[in-house]
Amino acid sequence: MLLEEIAAYSLLPSTPEADKKLVHDTIQRYKTYTNAIFDVSNSNDDVLWWVLAFEKSYEVTQDPHFLSLAEHSFNHVYTRDWTSTCQGGLLWAHDKSYKNAITNELLVTAATTLHAATGNETYLGIAVKAYSWFSQSGMVDERGLFVDGLDDDCGAVPQKLPWTYNQGVLLSGLTKLYAATGDAKYQEAAENLFSAVKASDLVTEDGILVESCESDDSGCSHDGAVFKGIFARHLQYAGLAGGDEFLDTCAASLVEKDTAGDGKVGVAWTGPYEDPGENECVAQLSAFSLLNAVERSKAAALLKSDQIDETWSTYLEEPPEKAASLAEKLASRADDLTKGMLVNSRLLSPFDVVCSGGGDLNAYYIGAEMIIKRLRLPERRHRGASAGGWMSLELALKKEQITLENYLSYGVLQEENPLHFSNIAFTVNLQDHHWRMMGDWQSSKWEENLSSMDNKVFLALSCKEHWWQSKSLLMVSEYTSPEQASSAFIGTGAISEEYEGMSCSDGSENSGKDMTPLFQDNKRQQLVINLMKVEGKVKTAQMGFGKYTSDDYASLVQRGQDEMIEFLQSGVVSRDSKAITLCDVGSDVS
Repeated sequence: MLLEEIAAYSLLPSTPEADKKLVHDTIQRYKTYTNAIFDVSNSNDDVLWWVLAFEKSYEVTQDPHFLSLAEHSFNHVYTRDWTSTCQGGLLWAHDKSYKNAITNELLVTAATTLHAATGNETYLGIAVKAYSWFSQSGMVDERGLFVDGLDDDCGAVPQKLPWTYNQGVLLSGLTKLYAATGDAKYQEAAENLFSAVKASDLVTEDGILVESCESDDSGCSHDGAVFKGIFARHLQYAGLAGGDEFLDTCAASLVEKDTAGDGKVGVAWTGPYEDPGENECVAQLSAFSLLNAVERSKAAALLKSDQIDETWSTYLEEPPEKAASLAEKLASRADDLTKGMLVNSRLLSPFDVVCSGGGDLNAYYIGAEMIIKRLRLPERRHRGASAGGWMSLELALKKEQITLENYLSYGVLQEENPLHFSNIAFTVNLQDHHWRMMGDWQSSKWEENLSSMDNKVFLALSCKEHWWQSKSLLMVSEYTSPEQASSAFIGTGAISEEYEGMSCSDGSENSGKDMTPLFQDNKRQQLVINLMKVEGKVKTAQMGFGKYTSDDYASLVQRGQDEMIEFLQSGVVSRDSKAITLCDVGSDVS
């Protein structure tokens, strides 16, 4: 828990650079851990705490070793100890028959966290399955709170007042489930649980979170003293309405009533301060979690309230000098590369183009297209998911120069506003907001061009009409209005978008294992560009989540140019033969 908390602290824009370096160095010490280190642990809840800590360490370092540790540890406990007893659920420990709330809540939250980090739908499936079982397990009482666990007869173990962390950990898991599925029942469940907590004796009349053990003669155990901090962390992750104000109230009470002059804090945030004794370390950690959550809330509010949106709007119309200069140089470079070039390629015959998802790795795609366009090769239709869909539409709608300038301008925006883009979590949320602005802008500005894309640009979305359905592939190929076109543009690459009354999300989800939604009519050969095969996965991982500089983007455009030329001349990209391929007419495109 401490590792996760200090990792989260280092991601704050306000964290001093010296502290960020200290946290980074501390995290690196855990690189000696191997995938097998937790295989011998019997306690599944302990292992799942480490899963969350290692995933957060991956966010900080972008070192895939930590993501590998998180995935292996999760897969090990789930495969080993999800049993049919009580109709399902994960055991508290491998050598125990007890099934409790925290272990299964951690399973839901860790699964959704890994799904968000990897895009692996298996984790989302586990999260949905685990919550479905947990919500019907009988562990929720008449107040709407989750008790500690189930007895040997699969009945709930009654608690006069349940633990706070048994409510908090699930909050972030539920909101992540909502973000991943678009199913409002998960968001509603999170809101109802938070309301139940506030209406219970876990919260005082003054709005301060308490633990039942604080009023016991014996006080809180070592574990119990940290539970409220865990609740605070996951409440902030969940981003529920009223959550920030709740955390502020608790923090104000902690600082005013439960702090000693030397900076030490007690266990009870209501005060008065009492020396925590043996619980000093966990009391400090719990308070740190609360104050850290408050700072994250402030940072999120700051990002929403300043002038960066206005700057982005200006850059869409008037790109900064650096972006315009880089776009001009990239265009000149493509001109020089293709001057006098003879093409000995099957692409002299008409072909369609298909591009995979991959975030802003689509720089590679526009680089390839710059070569195709200059050689006037007979490309006919374009089909893409996520980033591939974005770029297909943008090149058709606003053409090469403006599309290049827009993406390069966003790199400049990140360079000028490092606090806003200090970590991937901030970047993903902010780019989603800014791409919505860009979608509306471009669809309105080039409204007269929309119909020219009909049956030429195909966007892949993953959609469902009803919450109980699974999402299926929806291909958008007609553009009837600026509003519809903008919604389709966002829907192909967003976590969640309502399109034509359906709940939709990133089209990569249902576009095959390589996220390449091939044309099914086999009308002509298909040029397939796979952004997942861009070299240097670690170096370019952040670009996949929208975090890049203008120079990063320009560099990847150049690689796309170079490797498209190599493919046209030799029929293969030597670095990775799957980066650019040709799917012949008659091939299995299912």
